[in-house]
Amino acid sequence: MEYQDELKARIQHVNAVLRDYMPKETGFQKTLLAAMNYSVDAGGKRMRPIMMECAYQMYGGKDAQAAPFMAAMEMIHTSS
Repeated sequence: MEYQDELKARIQHVNAVLRDYMPKETGFQKTLLAAMNYSVDAGGKRMRPIMMECAYQMYGGKDAQAAPFMAAMEMIHTSS
């Protein structure tokens, strides 16, 4: 697989993980949640969670146990 294709696939995977952990924009707090999600939805290279997942897999990880940590790292990074 070409580098650009691999990177694009990994970014899409990270974006899917982030969507799973971002709060749903419903109820009275909809405006606040939309503002919180805005910075994460802005996009980016997503290199931090990609590197975290690669390291996890390199040391034998095969399931999605790293997913919440990947999401947390990217959310903290994008909100600061």
